[in-house]
Amino acid sequence: MSPSVRTRSSAVASYGFALLAALLIMTGATQIVAAEAVEAQAASTVEIYDTAWQLPMHASFEEIETYFNHLQQAGFTGTWVSFFDILKANINTTTPEGHVAATIDSRGQFVVSQGYLDRVVRILDMAEARGLTVSIAPIWAAIYANGRQNHCGAANSGPLFAWNAFSLGWQIGDRIGDHAGMGHWLMGGDNYCGVEDVKIWRQLSAGLSDRGSTQPTTYHSPAIPSRHLDNVNEGWLDFAAPQTGHCQSESNTKRQLEAVVKATSKPVLAAELRYEGIQPAWDCPSHGPGRPVTATEVRKDVDVALQTGVQGIVFGHNERWQWGIGVHGSSGRGGAGALASLGSPGEKQLLDAVGSRLQKPGCNKVPKLKLGAAALADLNAAAPDRSNSGGGVANPGCQVGGDRVAVEAPGVDADEAAAKKAKRAEARKAAKKKAAEKKAVKKAAKKAEKKAAKKAAKKAAKKAEKKAAKKAAKKAAKKAAKNAAEKTPTPS
Repeated sequence: MSPSVRTRSSAVASYGFALLAALLIMTGATQIVAAEAVEAQAASTVEIYDTAWQLPMHASFEEIETYFNHLQQAGFTGTWVSFFDILKANINTTTPEGHVAATIDSRGQFVVSQGYLDRVVRILDMAEARGLTVSIAPIWAAIYANGRQNHCGAANSGPLFAWNAFSLGWQIGDRIGDHAGMGHWLMGGDNYCGVEDVKIWRQLSAGLSDRGSTQPTTYHSPAIPSRHLDNVNEGWLDFAAPQTGHCQSESNTKRQLEAVVKATSKPVLAAELRYEGIQPAWDCPSHGPGRPVTATEVRKDVDVALQTGVQGIVFGHNERWQWGIGVHGSSGRGGAGALASLGSPGEKQLLDAVGSRLQKPGCNKVPKLKLGAAALADLNAAAPDRSNSGGGVANPGCQVGGDRVAVEAPGVDADEAAAKKAKRAEARKAAKKKAAEKKAVKKAAKKAEKKAAKKAAKKAAKKAEKKAAKKAAKKAAKKAAKNAAEKTPTPS
């Protein structure tokens, strides 16, 4: 079972094969190798994601458009990003449009900026139009979770606690929880020192769900083998996402991923292999300043990951994940540096390694055909023209070429999308109804409590008044008796 929000419908695959059969009969071409067709239909698929953690806060919309176009054309399932800034470690970092992501109010609660949420919605719209998904880390544990330690130093006083996590999740989920461009929710985030309170993620997930969010959720672990299974048995966690990191050999990576796959029945994604080009500034035996991760090493990591049976690969390039900010060997050229890394040697190695197991968004891949040039040309001409589907961006990876035919289907099936949209709307409606009922019960309880308190106070006041009157009467009677006694003449 794939953890993707966009599980490809078998109906799309059936459509492709049915179309081919009809067209081959029309053209008289009957040289399809049945064994190849069966093999292609039964082959498992692997999802691949890019990493652009800093994109929401720092990339311009022009840069995002170029980036998403490339991901679509290359065949990525989507990308992983962080809602808040990671490197500048500040929730009120300013976007290119001048919006801050959030502030903290006097009660210690997060107040997410509507201007920033508008920006995130637009990013998701752009992804959805191209058949891509964006998976979001609502908040990065290593930076913002209270109780973690800053690079193994002094205890951190981060703003995220269990008691304010629900409200943060609620605000984010209210705007984007049911968006079709959403992929996964990524809890955690690089927390190498100490273990944050699991109640933080329970509350954050509950806040997202309360607003109708149904996306699969995972935990981004640190690159420490003993921490790879953190939270794996939690009810909110749908799939495991172990980070094997940037400082070890592919043989260690393979052993660690095999251990996770063996330890859980939940799907597993290789969430952070060695990033291409990274030169870690921390103590790293294999890589560091002047010793970047090469494309060959990226390929080795991907190869062993695929051997373990993981259902997805999360790729990373040192320029792209940080959007060219300038750390760990990055050029520091910002968006220009990030975009220059598109189609890098390591990315090409990833795509080559995944090969036929890659399920491209917006594509319906079909088996090889043994056709002559004329029959192939007829088949190409007869196929429906959908080269502008997926937001009007052509996808060269889905074009006819050589002896392989890939009939491009729309990025999102209309009926399937409508059904999903209706389901999300129903879930959101149910969540709102539940919240309204909860509010009504709370209001009624408060009213009843107030009424009872008022009644009790009135009764107590009446009782006190009666007691006071009785006491006063008794006192008055006693005083009157005393006065009367004093006035009575004493017998001589």
